[in-house]
Amino acid sequence: VWYYEGTETVGSIPSADITDWVLIELRHAATPAAANSATVLSRAAGFINKDGSIVGLDGTTKLNLDAITPFTDNLYAVVYQQNHLGIMSNNGVTDANNDGLFDYNFTTGSGQVYGGTAGYKQLETGVWGMVGGDGTADGNIYTDDFDGVWTPQFGGEVNYFTADYNLDGNVYTDDIDGVWTPNF
Repeated sequence: VWYYEGTETVGSIPSADITDWVLIELRHAATPAAANSATVLSRAAGFINKDGSIVGLDGTTKLNLDAITPFTDNLYAVVYQQNHLGIMSNNGVTDANNDGLFDYNFTTGSGQVYGGTAGYKQLETGVWGMVGGDGTADGNIYTDDFDGVWTPQFGGEVNYFTADYNLDGNVYTDDIDGVWTPNF
């Protein structure tokens, strides 16, 4: 899914605090189990900062998801990020000010994500995050992410590579040793 072909564009990365771009969806359903791709109300690309917060394409304001139609069920936030397994909120998110801006903290525990630790892991004590290593964007971390993505891109430097599993701009063994292998 992170092969998103939206209409958003930027001339340059607006801040040194930005680590990558993300795709955010809001899904409308009674339960997280029912919040599937057919329930998507809105989708937008934004940036993720070093602190894990997601901002709009200007690099500072919150990401605004337009064209949300009236809804009666819960809204669930989905986050997709290059070479990571996607995650969805386990609880409905709210628009407290009715301005299209939603707050949800995924980092506080495994219960914040639908499915718990399936595709979600503790990064350090008290901080949870997405699982990296899905170079094929198929929702799994298998050998094809190593053989078909990482191996042909090995040695790539200072570019945007799908096999850059640790997001340092290069494709080296630390992508396999530090990210893909522990998540395989």
